[in-house]
Amino acid sequence: MAPCVSHAGGQVEGILGLPELYRELPGLFEYRRFESDELTAKARTLERLLHDYAAGHA
Repeated sequence: MAPCVSHAGGQVEGILGLPELYRELPGLFEYRRFESDELTAKARTLERLLHDYAAGHA
């Protein structure tokens, strides 16, 4: 069974204490057109978030 998105959001906000991160994540996984610059832009945003939250908290 796939994890519930709202439950995952609760974990990011509650357990991790990162509500600002959760606000950015949902839009990164919604795609209107795969053949566009949208996918590239979202990949860059995800890369920045990974750097900010993973590397910054290491």
